[in-house]
Amino acid sequence: MTAAVLAHRVGATVISTTRSPHKAAALNEVGVAHVLIVDGQIASKVRDIAPAGVDGAIELVGATTLPDTLRAVRPQGVACFTRMLSEQWSIPDFYPIDVIPQGVRLTAYSGEADNLPSGVLQDFLDDDDDVAAGHARIPIDTVYRLDEIRTAR
Repeated sequence: MTAAVLAHRVGATVISTTRSPHKAAALNEVGVAHVLIVDGQIASKVRDIAPAGVDGAIELVGATTLPDTLRAVRPQGVACFTRMLSEQWSIPDFYPIDVIPQGVRLTAYSGEADNLPSGVLQDFLDDDDDVAAGHARIPIDTVYRLDEIRTAR
């Protein structure tokens, strides 16, 4: 959701996926223009919206969906691998030429605070059109107690 808010803020047309159709409205509320329900074939649905492919994609599920995400990206576009929600940590027999389409760039982001320029977040927090004015809100789906942390997804 945060990535969608930030992308929408800079004028991107945001396409998002979800496994839960009931979350589509919340995604639309934060600026997602197209919500796709995960069915294992996301690239073809993305290409129905953007026939040449998208400029960039953030891979949050992991190794199981990375090849499909890469197929949704246009040549010279970038896919950023950043999370492993699938709990599958590698692509068996990974051969980059088979997985990464010609001209698509693959990068990674580990989520550390020092990976981003501090001004980017501070500008977002201080901007009168965003957090400071109460306009940028990230919906909270579920709140967990500390003793429930292991069940959080």
